[in-house]
Amino acid sequence: MRILVACFSGTGNTRLVGEAILEELKQHGYTGEAGSVERVDPSGVDAHVLGVGFPSYGLCYPRILEPFFAGLKKRETPVPAFVFSTHAWSSGDSLTCAAEKLREKNYMTIARQSFKCPSNGARTFFSPDHFMHRKMVRFEEGLPQKIGEFADRIHQGVEAFRKDPFHDPGRKRWINEITGFVATHLMENRLYKDFRVIKTRCIGCGRCVKECPDDNLQMRDGKAEFLRGNDCLRCMRCIGICPVNAILFGERSRGKGRYTPAFRDELFQEAMKNPGQKPRSE
Repeated sequence: MRILVACFSGTGNTRLVGEAILEELKQHGYTGEAGSVERVDPSGVDAHVLGVGFPSYGLCYPRILEPFFAGLKKRETPVPAFVFSTHAWSSGDSLTCAAEKLREKNYMTIARQSFKCPSNGARTFFSPDHFMHRKMVRFEEGLPQKIGEFADRIHQGVEAFRKDPFHDPGRKRWINEITGFVATHLMENRLYKDFRVIKTRCIGCGRCVKECPDDNLQMRDGKAEFLRGNDCLRCMRCIGICPVNAILFGERSRGKGRYTPAFRDELFQEAMKNPGQKPRSE
C-alpha cells in the first residue's frame, strides 16, 4: 500500500519524525514518501493511506495547514489516515482538530500520536545553562521505540480498517481551549515579537526570504526585511537558517543560540541512538 506523509515543519522536527515513521512503515511492506504541505498539491493526493504531521501551535495545528485540508478532494470511499504532532509543552487538541478536518474529506483517522521535541524558542531565548533550555531543548526519551510503536499501531489500524472502516479522532477538552488562548495571546505574544533584520549584518543571501513559509520576508536594496513583523506563523525557520545570525526576535534573542539544522540533526541523531525508557502513551 502507498502512503503519503504530508508535514508542515517549521524548523525540521516534525519532518524528521515523519520520515522516521515512514521508514518504520516500510518495514511492514508499505511504500510511499514524505513531503511538505508547502509543496504537495492536495488536489492530487491519491495515496492509500494519508499521514499528516505538524507542530502544535497554541495547542492546535498551524493555520498553514488550512489550504491543504481545504484542497484535498473528498474521497468517494473512506481512506485510512493518521495524524501526529510535535510539541514542546503539549499537543492540546491539535490531533483531534486535524482529524476532524480530514473527516470532512472522508479520511478516517485510525491512529494519532504526539511527540515531545526541542523548543526552538527556548533555544533562542534562553542561554544553555538556563533550566528552561535544559528542560525543553531536547527530544523525549524513548523516541525510537515510541516511533516504532506508533508505526505498529498505524499498520494494525490499516488492517482493521480494511475489514471494517472506523474513525478515532479523540476528544476535545475545554481546558485545552483556555490553555491554548493563554499560550498564544499571553506567552507567545510576549516572547515572539519585535522581529527584525540587522541590516549591517545581513549579507543579502536571500535564504530566509526563499524559505519563509508565510511570505513575511522580502529583499529590499539587497537586504532582507520583514513585511508584517511578528504577524506570521512564528515558526522561527528564518532565524535558524540565517548563516550570519542577522535576524532577531526581540532583544532577548540577541547573543543567544540558534536552532540551526546542524544543531537539530545532532540532537535527533543522539535521541535515535538511545532508546531510553519505554515511553508512556499520551
